[in-house]
Order: sequence, then structure tokens, then C-alpha cells
Amino acid sequence: MKFFGRYIFFYRGYTQALFFTMLILYVWSFPSPDPFWKRWMDTFLDAVAMFSLISGELIRLWAVSHAGKATRSRRFKAQLLVTAGPYAYLRHPIYLGNFLIGLGIVVISGAFIFVPIFLLLFAFHYHAIISEEEGFLRERFGMAFEQYRARVPKYFPIRIHVGRDLLFGKHLPLKELGTACGILVGGFFFEWIESPLHRRWITGFYDWLTKGGIL
Repeated sequence: MKFFGRYIFFYRGYTQALFFTMLILYVWSFPSPDPFWKRWMDTFLDAVAMFSLISGELIRLWAVSHAGKATRSRRFKAQLLVTAGPYAYLRHPIYLGNFLIGLGIVVISGAFIFVPIFLLLFAFHYHAIISEEEGFLRERFGMAFEQYRARVPKYFPIRIHVGRDLLFGKHLPLKELGTACGILVGGFFFEWIESPLHRRWITGFYDWLTKGGIL
């Protein structure tokens, strides 16, 4: 399990890209019908999905602003045991943010059959990563991590206290802002591609490229 957790952590970007590629192919291949009653439900679910997306990315930005570039590494790194910001309320805020982002993307795509698939893959994926990550922190920080682990819940905050921890930190990498923009663009893309008109634009553009000999 130790090697497996490090392996998944190293390639986590590729596995996430594979999942969302499968989601795009499903949405394109199986467009959902659009009866009148569904438009009202679709609007409500889109609002929920966008709230989930934005909340998840804000949590990510909040966490990365305190933990810095180490959170974007493909290997486990930690110069200090970060306990400020969202880390004062839960031990793995970035993974909570990722969960909200992923769930928001699936919901806004309308591919509800992917919801249980996403939940199962997310649980399997991050259980391995978190087990290995906490083992690394235990080895590196010893009793300090054990005390932090006993004080702060793993996934969901039990209580939120008003104070400096609610503020953003000073170590936000610019790449994370690019990630945030990409996530929002991805959410709007799934919403955009649901329209039959937009789908015809894509197929029409492809036909133009092929007939013109460009492809």
C-alpha cells in the first residue's frame, strides 16, 4: 500500500485527466433530453454545481496560500507542519476542495450516472494517498504531528472559530491561479456543450476542417 499510495500521488494529475476525458466522451455520446420541466431542474442543479465548484476552488486557494508550493509537488514534501488557515480545521483541506470541484463538474455535466463512479474512485484514490501522506508526516514530525492529528479532524471541520485562520496566507503560487481559471472554464465548457446549437457548431467546424483538407 505504501508504494501504491506514492504511485497514485505521483500520477494523480493523469488519473484525474483520464476521468474527465471519459466524462466528456459520455456527455458528447449520450446527450440528455431537454423537456420543459427539466429546464427548471437543470437551472437549479447548475447553480448547485457552480456553488460546489467555486467553494472547492476557494478552499484550494485558501489551503495553498498557507502551505505554498509543496502542495503542487508530485512527491511528498513538507519543510514545516502547516497548521494555520484551513489546516486549523481539517487535516486535508485540498482534498475536500478537490471533492467539491469534481462533484460540481459531474453535476453540471448532467451525467448523473457518473456520480457513484466519481464517489467510488475518489474514495479509493484519496484513501491510498492520505494513508501514505500521513505516514510521511508522522515520520517527519513525530509527536508534533500526532498531537495535531488528535486535535484536528481528517476530512470535515467539526467547528469553525473566527480568527486569523480564516484569512488567506502569503504563499499562493501563480500556477494555482491558473488552475482555478482552468477549473472554471471547464465547468462552463460542460454547461456550454449541453446545448444542441453549440454541439452543431463543433460538428460543423469539424466538417469544415475535414472538407477543406486541413485535417
